[in-house]
Amino acid sequence: MEIAVTDYVQPDLSLERRIAAEHGLSLRESEHACTSEDELIAFVGATEAVIAQQAPFTRGVMEALPKLRIISLPQIGTDAVDLPAANDLGIWVANVPDANITEVASHAAAMALALARRLPVFDAAVRSGAWDYAAAGPLLRPAGMTVGALGLGRIGRLFAAYVAPCFGEVVAYDPYVDEGRWPAGVTRLHSLGALLERADILSLHMPLSDATANLINRTTLAQMKPGAILINVSRGPIVDLPALLEALDRGHLAYAGLDVLPTEPPRAGDPVLAHPRVWLSPHAAFYSEQSDTELRRRSVETIAAFVRNGQPDDIVVRGHR
Repeated sequence: MEIAVTDYVQPDLSLERRIAAEHGLSLRESEHACTSEDELIAFVGATEAVIAQQAPFTRGVMEALPKLRIISLPQIGTDAVDLPAANDLGIWVANVPDANITEVASHAAAMALALARRLPVFDAAVRSGAWDYAAAGPLLRPAGMTVGALGLGRIGRLFAAYVAPCFGEVVAYDPYVDEGRWPAGVTRLHSLGALLERADILSLHMPLSDATANLINRTTLAQMKPGAILINVSRGPIVDLPALLEALDRGHLAYAGLDVLPTEPPRAGDPVLAHPRVWLSPHAAFYSEQSDTELRRRSVETIAAFVRNGQPDDIVVRGHR
């Protein structure tokens, strides 16, 4: 079976080619990332298996690809694929749900600690010639602060475990986690509003969907505690970025740590790039040498499992093609 690779962020596909060859498979890559539906349809054509990251697998695209049997995602996120449409059309969808959870959780925890202690502010102050312990303004003792997790899946749970020894209380809201799976040591809140009002630091750990797009907007930001910190390592469109910058400008929020943005990379001149109260990383929370290798390897191996056994590993949508 040939695998069509629609888009990727690594320098090349040498690892994927090697793994594919070990399983008797071959790869075909696009000359450039498929970003439009027409590009995607033309490139995939009659290929049965694809590896994709953010290529737009909409209902229209999948309907135009009657030979497509499986989409393998080398990541946790599935927002680029219309999952109900894949289910209707019988297309298998698989992801890698756990390869980089420690990286993402630790990235969020590092942002929480660094911003609680205002490390970016101190660094900038020292480099500008100011040697002043009060350069960042009044600081709160971490043991007296409450950290909130919006979403308590694999990553949210790890994040809670990482920050718990440093902060006073960890609270969370996730209506999809039943009581029997709720982790010890995390206070359960039963509404988004309660979480927004309680957290000194709020970290987002949820997939992008119609329900979560722009969930953090002017209304919900206004509910957050004055002086709070927002961290997003999930998906950029969950946060209404202009509303967030406005809340920071007004002083309602203190800082934001963002690993993801609605447009990636941001355009030159985007206000977020120059904002003094935003700490940015380039969608890097997922990354370590080990996680990168595992994500790429397993995205190929799940297609090999499909060829061998009739179904992939780590099924998101069970197909029938």
